[in-house]
Amino acid sequence: MNFKKTAASVIAVIMAVSICMLPADTNTDLFSTDVYATETTNDDFIVETKKYTGKTLVGYKGKGGAVTIPADIDIVGKNAFKGNSTITSLTIASGVSDIYSSAFEGCTKLETVTFKGDIDAVAENAFSKCPSLKTVVFEGDVRVLHSNSFFCCPSLKTVTFKGNITSPLSDENAVYGGIWDKAFSDCYNLKSVEFAKDSIVDAIGRNAFYNCFKLTSINFPSGLREIHMDAFGNCLNLKSAAIPPKTKVSPRAFGYTYNIDGGKNQFIVADGKAKGKDTVYDTDDKSLTSTKTITFTQKAITLIVSKGSPAEKYAVKNDIRYKYAPNGLAAPVGITSAASANKITLKWFAVADADAYTVYIYNAETGKYKKYKTVTGTSCTVDALSKNTKYKFKIAAVKKVSGKYKSGESSAPFSVSTKKGK
Repeated sequence: MNFKKTAASVIAVIMAVSICMLPADTNTDLFSTDVYATETTNDDFIVETKKYTGKTLVGYKGKGGAVTIPADIDIVGKNAFKGNSTITSLTIASGVSDIYSSAFEGCTKLETVTFKGDIDAVAENAFSKCPSLKTVVFEGDVRVLHSNSFFCCPSLKTVTFKGNITSPLSDENAVYGGIWDKAFSDCYNLKSVEFAKDSIVDAIGRNAFYNCFKLTSINFPSGLREIHMDAFGNCLNLKSAAIPPKTKVSPRAFGYTYNIDGGKNQFIVADGKAKGKDTVYDTDDKSLTSTKTITFTQKAITLIVSKGSPAEKYAVKNDIRYKYAPNGLAAPVGITSAASANKITLKWFAVADADAYTVYIYNAETGKYKKYKTVTGTSCTVDALSKNTKYKFKIAAVKKVSGKYKSGESSAPFSVSTKKGK
């Protein structure tokens, strides 16, 4: 991972100490005017160069559309793009180490963000209140997503992490990285969050995914250390979640809904009947400054747990439904498809501890599902199909035990139709 800012801070301290030790008549230019310089590159970016922290992008003068932050930029500075109404997609090149607070806050037309490499920190409100943002992808490791980093992006649908989310200072006793408080809170249309298989995630902070009303699919990796209080409060459609055996679970992390009129009982266990009530941002107001009060009903959640795990203890204590997955393997989630006239490609999120996946196809003549193929990746193409026909599938994670595959829980049936044409 990149830790340029931390290294720069250490260097700055060392240099300051060194100066204090210099003789009074020593001539030094360590703090001469060339420490700071402002330059404009390729007519798009305003860049401030600092001796110890490198290049900081402090402003934008381009025409918008698809924008790539160059690899020679170290930091995207505070408010650098705040309120921009022209950029539609953003690619942050490998080499950029930090996104400072409110750097892209309120970018009204920004739809996609892709981080190509490792990132040290995405600061508070860095991408908050971007009303058109739909997709965020982290292709490398992340040290920390700070509080409110993607707060209230009401069009956001998918978030994908392909690496770890951890600080090198973290261990089993203390965590310093991860997804912090309210990082994705009030992303009302967020449907899926995908983590890399067996990655390390230090923590999912308090209210991190609070008010993500449409969240249905999330695959926690085996290296997830902690889930904090109210992390998934008011997730109205999250009906199941598989919690790794060693993950610590804080009070009200799952299965609770909030009612502002509840007095001392504002937080109640969601059972599919109890009414919740909360104040949210009015998405008809594109500035996301107006609020309104809504009422809702949250579906009951079932936690997939391991015997004796913190998650099981949490479920028992809070009277939340739970079950054990066969062979410790939860059902795959996040299933999507692409179809042509004679083939269908299925994709899904990785399952912790799985070695492979078995795809089953429904046989209408027997009324049963038949094994189609076992694959080691998280996609499978089913071919030689009839055009304009509806097919049903199930997917199960498997792992090798004594040389043989043992199956986990199967997914819910997934239906998709082939196309009419060629």
